[in-house]
Amino acid sequence: MKKISGISFILIAALMPLGEASAQTTSAPTGCVAIVRTLMFGSRGSDVSALQRFLAADPAVYPEGIISGFFGSLTERAIQRWQTAHGIVSNGSPVATGWGVVGPRTRAAMNICTSYSGGSTSGSTSFTPGDHTGSIMSGGRTRTYVLHIPTGYSSDKTYPLVLLFHGGLGTGEKILSQTNFTPKSDSAGFILVAPDGIENSWNDGRGTTDAGAQGVDDVAFVRQLVSHLESQLPIDRNRIYATGPSNGGMMTYRLGCEAADLFAAIGPDAANLPVPLSSTCHPQSIPIVAINGLADPLVPYAGGRCCGNADGAFGLGQGGEILSTIDTLEIFAGANGCSSTYTPETLPFVVNDGTSVEKRVYNNCPAGFEVVSYAVAGMGHGWPPYGGRVPRISGPASGNIRATDVVWDFFSQHHK
Repeated sequence: MKKISGISFILIAALMPLGEASAQTTSAPTGCVAIVRTLMFGSRGSDVSALQRFLAADPAVYPEGIISGFFGSLTERAIQRWQTAHGIVSNGSPVATGWGVVGPRTRAAMNICTSYSGGSTSGSTSFTPGDHTGSIMSGGRTRTYVLHIPTGYSSDKTYPLVLLFHGGLGTGEKILSQTNFTPKSDSAGFILVAPDGIENSWNDGRGTTDAGAQGVDDVAFVRQLVSHLESQLPIDRNRIYATGPSNGGMMTYRLGCEAADLFAAIGPDAANLPVPLSSTCHPQSIPIVAINGLADPLVPYAGGRCCGNADGAFGLGQGGEILSTIDTLEIFAGANGCSSTYTPETLPFVVNDGTSVEKRVYNNCPAGFEVVSYAVAGMGHGWPPYGGRVPRISGPASGNIRATDVVWDFFSQHHK
């Protein structure tokens, strides 16, 4: 795997006076520069050049792309566009509202490490097909990920982006091998990223995972990661998707609740919506495909206590309360304008392994906002046809459904 280096825009608590003109930097990871002052019209220095490289990665934000080291009117307008696009501030003046000023809120939102080629003015990096590792700064933590660039990749065309979230105790590297998503990326032609959770977990809303206990803002991290990748790669913003099993599936649901504006569709597996999120989950319309085992002992189809016991079944799931699959999908069906009823279809057997698949398509969904559930009788906890890491705990696998194929087929039919 290839390691990605880059420029880092890192939030520092101590601010320099607004009128400071000389470039102020502090130590940062190799290949990065940390901005430690507020930047505004009239500022000069290497940190302004670094800012301009970051902005120039998006022609819609900074079409001029001039890297001068001087914060002039073009840079000010670029900052205003960036602030508007990221919901920070969209009107006013530099003095009254900070519009066009790189102050603390804007620096916090730019808390990422942006890769670039030394002499480049676009902020872009040359990628080759295969696996790459990278990192960004988010919430004061270094967050890592594995990136897969598909066979035949060309920077002259745009690509869908799939975010694949690992389950509890997993990693980005492991989930790629456990789901066989890498060959699908190559054959279908999409960019794939598998980020790593904090303490091998995601703050999925249950409040019981290690990431949740530490108050990790994984939704903000995902937004920053997507923004970072967009600055590096020709990603089609209308075709960004999220999927994953178990803890990663619940994280996918959380993104459906709190970041539906970012995604064209989501595909949770072996997961239901955590109860603590259910009262605050008012998602925008978003297509969803879900896969659940009716015999899942860790994430019960009927809901209730997650993962077998208060200790999370030997640490596999870290407990918590979840809704049933039916109640979970009704929330998203309602948000999409669908009925709460569905039309079932029993799918043909592929193998005789004691499992069967019923496809449930929710009724009266508007075109492009479908809600589809695959309920697998006899299947336990896993990413079919692959089972869980500990079969005696996770239950049987099913050879009658291939989650990677089902999820990508659904994703490929949906765009914003």
